[in-house]
Amino acid sequence: MHLAWAQCIRSRTASWLCLAVVLFAAVLPPQGLGWPLCTFRRLTQQPCLACGLTRSFSHMARLDVTGAAKYHPVGLALFPLACAGALLLVLRPGVRAGAAEWIETRPGVANAASILLGATFLSYGIGRVVWLYCRGFPSPW
Repeated sequence: MHLAWAQCIRSRTASWLCLAVVLFAAVLPPQGLGWPLCTFRRLTQQPCLACGLTRSFSHMARLDVTGAAKYHPVGLALFPLACAGALLLVLRPGVRAGAAEWIETRPGVANAASILLGATFLSYGIGRVVWLYCRGFPSPW
C-alpha cells in the first residue's frame, strides 16, 4: 500500500484530481443540492458506505469540523489529504520526489495509516447501515 501512496505523490494527475475535489467541495453548498449525488442511494433509498463524504468535504472546506463529522467522520482525514495532494501541484518536483521517497522508506507508517483509515471507513459505513436496519431511522452519527 505504501507504494500506492508514493505513486500518488509523484503523479501530477492525482494532484489535479485532488484540486478538483477540493474546489468542488468549496463551491457545493454544505446542505447539499436537494437530491442525493450517490447513485447507490438514488437506486436503493439506502446509504452506501461513503454516503455523506461529499457533504463532509463541503463542511471541511468551510472549516466546519463539527458539521463534517456529522455527515461522515472519515472526511476529517480525507479532506486534508486531498488538500495536501492539491498542494503538491505548486511544489518543485524534487520536493514531491522527496516526499514519495519518505513514504517508500517507511512502509510501516503508510500501511498502518491506510489500514486505520480503511477500518474506520468500513466500521462507520457498516455501523450506519446496521443502525438503519435495526432502528428503522437514520443514525444520529
